[in-house]
Amino acid sequence: MFGYDSRSIRQPRGRWTPKRTRGAGLAAILGAVILFGHIGYGSALQYLGIVPGYETVGSAVYYLSEGTLFLAWAGMFLGFAGLRARVVGLESRLWNVGSALTVIDTAMATVGFLAVTVAPAVGAIGVVEPGNMVIGLGVMIAVTVGTFLMGVSLLRTDAMPRYVAVLLLLVLPATLLAGPVGPALGVGIVIALLSIVPFVAAMIAIGNWLRTVSAEPVPAEPSD
Repeated sequence: MFGYDSRSIRQPRGRWTPKRTRGAGLAAILGAVILFGHIGYGSALQYLGIVPGYETVGSAVYYLSEGTLFLAWAGMFLGFAGLRARVVGLESRLWNVGSALTVIDTAMATVGFLAVTVAPAVGAIGVVEPGNMVIGLGVMIAVTVGTFLMGVSLLRTDAMPRYVAVLLLLVLPATLLAGPVGPALGVGIVIALLSIVPFVAAMIAIGNWLRTVSAEPVPAEPSD
């Protein structure tokens, strides 16, 4: 365990100015809320036995749904990118790998959802289903593993509040519950919906931290 004092050395000026970092925090919060709203809406329809209109590729509701997911993941990409740029002195291999995974995959998810949103409009309906499958697998693997590594690293430091680390660690078991493990256990729709809560809560916590923390990080001692 070591201290990580964010008030000692001024953050280098560049792309991630304090104003942009705070903006990335707000984007992360909005993205997480939008994602939860979208999943909650779909879960409610499933619970009522209603087939969502967005399953009809090329319909107006489809474009609205996929466009909403694009905005959600774009916001969360900015949040992870801002976090990685903000915590510049944490010399931890777990942190470096984990934060890189989350930034890269949320960027890929953002581009992917943009692609599947516009695909039907240009006659490329065939890429929608495999595209969504690739996005889902990428998020389930890369983001889940990335947040877990970040959580482990943060538990060993004082770089961020410990509750943020705990929320990041909970993303892995929650994702397993919502994905491959949950259906085998026969979990209900409500439990499946609640399984997204740790990720959404972690993104909101990260966004709030980016909006309120001092923009003057300091190099830290290696933690692993």
